[in-house]
Amino acid sequence: MSSLAISVSSGLMCPWGPTKANPNWRRIGVSPGPFMRHDSRPDYSYQAVNEATIQKRLFRAKQFIKENNVQLEIPSGIELAKRLDTVYTVLYLLFNEGYNSQKTDELIREDVCAEAMRLCLLLLDHAAGNQPATYALLSLMCFQASRFESRVDDNNSIILLENQDRTKWNRELIERGYYYLSLSSDGEQVSVYHIESAIAAEHCLSKDFASTNWSRMLDLYDLLLCQKRTPVVMLNRAIVLSRLNRTAEAIGEILAMEEIDDLLENHYIYNAVLGDLYIKNGDMVIARTCLRRAHTLTQSAAEKKLIDSKLLSIDLVSKN
Repeated sequence: MSSLAISVSSGLMCPWGPTKANPNWRRIGVSPGPFMRHDSRPDYSYQAVNEATIQKRLFRAKQFIKENNVQLEIPSGIELAKRLDTVYTVLYLLFNEGYNSQKTDELIREDVCAEAMRLCLLLLDHAAGNQPATYALLSLMCFQASRFESRVDDNNSIILLENQDRTKWNRELIERGYYYLSLSSDGEQVSVYHIESAIAAEHCLSKDFASTNWSRMLDLYDLLLCQKRTPVVMLNRAIVLSRLNRTAEAIGEILAMEEIDDLLENHYIYNAVLGDLYIKNGDMVIARTCLRRAHTLTQSAAEKKLIDSKLLSIDLVSKN
């Protein structure tokens, strides 16, 4: 059993008992009070945004606190429960930074993911945090962390999902994912974390990429869009459409996104996905343009290497 799986199953990543306060958890719980403007709230997701943005937000938050004589207190009872959504968001972003790091030379930061999972376990030990959505979030983290060993090869090259060796997927973490997903079924509320965990579980249920139930995936993404209509969710849904041989429709849905021009100008992932879809649709000229823009926008060495390989494949096809 891997050290990460052992830590999750035994609670070793959660050394504080339920009666002892952890400063990280308390900081997350106290920081973004409902009285603050959203864009003035400090960002505790670490690498989720750049340092300059963090400094600006911290400055605005300090000014607001000073001008309004705000007293920072640890919330309790109903007020603490109201902060849970913010705590979930911070833990979610923290895990995502580890899962797909913005560091130039490191695609996966297992230590960051482990910290997010540790804090999630700690949250479950608190009466206010012992909620179905917390179990669903931890379940999602377990499913995603189970694929660490198969996502990058020895040369720090990205291995796409369809090419991953599923025998390297960590079965202990997958089983923990199922366990926490089962515990999340209490109550009637279905959170975004329930749905995202179900999507991740769907991949784990498939013996190989070819046997993935893409129709069920599309249903889950439709359900997710009802609660979380974000560009990233819409992008992932478009990828699923392409898997169902609806590539032209997938491209159209991405191009129809609100603020797509800004997304293409500033975020590599939208260009990278469009490049893949245009390749699948046989439009190599546009695909090359999209991939070159993606290459320029990403700071990840592993991502650049993957894009280079796709550009090379386009050149080889064009020559033939």
